[in-house]
Amino acid sequence: MSKIYKTNLYTDLQKYFKKSTHPISALDIISKFTTYNKSTIYRQIEKLIKIGFLKNLDLDINKISYYEKNTLSHSHLVCQKCNQTICFDLEKQSIKDEIYKQYLFAITDINIIGTCKNCLSL
Repeated sequence: MSKIYKTNLYTDLQKYFKKSTHPISALDIISKFTTYNKSTIYRQIEKLIKIGFLKNLDLDINKISYYEKNTLSHSHLVCQKCNQTICFDLEKQSIKDEIYKQYLFAITDINIIGTCKNCLSL
C-alpha cells in the first residue's frame, strides 16, 4: 500500500468533516476551500475515501456528489428541490429482510428523495 501524504488540504478536510453533522456537497467543499484548485480537492477527497475516513453518497440528485464521515450506518432524506440532506436512523434490517424475501434483492443503502418542509411551504 502506498503512503498517504498528509497535505494541509488533507488535514483541513479531515477537520471540516469531523465538525460536520450532515453530508456536504462537492460544490460546498470547493466553495469553502477556494485557495485550492478543484482537481486537488477531489484528489484529497479520494484519498480520504480510500482510507475509510469519508464515504461518497450516491444520492442521485442533480448530478451533485455528496460526501460524509464514514460512521455508523444511517439513512438520508433528500429534498429534490433544494438538495437539503437530513441524516436519520431507520430500523432498516426488517425492511431489508422483507425486500430480500419478496424480491431476492439485497439492499446496501436507503435514501428517501422527496420535498422538505421549506420547499413545501413555497
